[in-house]
Amino acid sequence: MKRSIKAALILALGLGLITGTNTDTKAYAESEVRYVENKQELKRVEEAIAELKASKTDLDESISAAVERIRNSNPTSPTEEELKVLNPAYIKSVEAKNLIIKLETYKLKLEEEKPSDKDKPSDKEETPSDKPSEKDKPTDEDKPSEEKQKITKKTVKEKIPFKTKRAVNDPSLKARIAQVGSDGFVEYELTYKGGKLIDKKEINRVEPTDEIIETHVKVKDAKIGTREVEDKSKPIYKTEYKQKAFVRGFYLPEYQETGEENIHYWEFDSYREAADFFEKNEIVGNYGDLDKYKEVKTLVGYEKKTETYEISPAVYEWK
Repeated sequence: MKRSIKAALILALGLGLITGTNTDTKAYAESEVRYVENKQELKRVEEAIAELKASKTDLDESISAAVERIRNSNPTSPTEEELKVLNPAYIKSVEAKNLIIKLETYKLKLEEEKPSDKDKPSDKEETPSDKPSEKDKPTDEDKPSEEKQKITKKTVKEKIPFKTKRAVNDPSLKARIAQVGSDGFVEYELTYKGGKLIDKKEINRVEPTDEIIETHVKVKDAKIGTREVEDKSKPIYKTEYKQKAFVRGFYLPEYQETGEENIHYWEFDSYREAADFFEKNEIVGNYGDLDKYKEVKTLVGYEKKTETYEISPAVYEWK
């Protein structure tokens, strides 16, 4: 056995885990047979296969139970968080299956013993006493007859790996496990005569269940329309200029009390405001228009712009 093969085998036996390979399901089954040198190594291979099969069975049962719970809950499809757990678990299950197939290709290599020098015939001439006599030669009566050869039977089970079906293979889209895959098997009865296989008969068969992965794909684009709306960033104003007015004089009540003429000056946005102030406050003086104007802006609307909007959303389906 090569060192590289031994190292890989020891790693599988020691860890009992799959360290990652994307080998095609049938790759090892269709490859050459691998050999181990002694029964101890073959036993280690068989123990590794048994441990991996037990672990894979537990993993597949856990996955099936989880999927069944999801189907009976709301929502009935896995969430993003659930897929982060389920998808790696499925990958580990497939990797375990591939490694089991690889380990099952290991067989015991039986090497014929080479004759030692002492067993080799010598070059010296045989004496008459060394030669077998006619009476020592086996006769046809001593040969085992066909009737004396033992008939034995045994059953063997061959696995039928499940297939993974996926209509759309796009890693950028959401995916979910719609159906959990499971391996099938075919069972044969083997008949041996004197250690030689003389008959192979199928006695049982269970077909595998395909694993189905669905992808969330868009089947209809969103319907988009256009419309004109007001652009609030671009207001429209109406601008007007109003003549300002003034008032100049002193308060009559203050003059009557103090006898002093304290002259004041006021400006107003309109002639009407100036006249009202003059009368209300009993101003002694005058008022009138100024050569000044006030700019007055009045919002009358906004400029228009064209925008797009969604009339109906895009339609997605699981395929």
